[in-house]
Amino acid sequence: MNRKLELNDDEAEELDLSIKQALGSSQVELNHTRGSAYKDRIKDRIHLLEQIVTKLDAALTPTATRTTREVWT
Repeated sequence: MNRKLELNDDEAEELDLSIKQALGSSQVELNHTRGSAYKDRIKDRIHLLEQIVTKLDAALTPTATRTTREVWT
């Protein structure tokens, strides 16, 4: 199921930050987890979060370029 979510620049950046923080927390949790089944669940979550980050980065790239240009001109 594909859904379209429209966010303004601030919302997209906040979502990107939140997802990256969740990814970092999950990676730390993976390192501290002993149970094999739970480790697999965390690995699945990390994979999903990485997919989301990739999509968000692709969506935010033109904004970052524009913002950088605005700062220097």
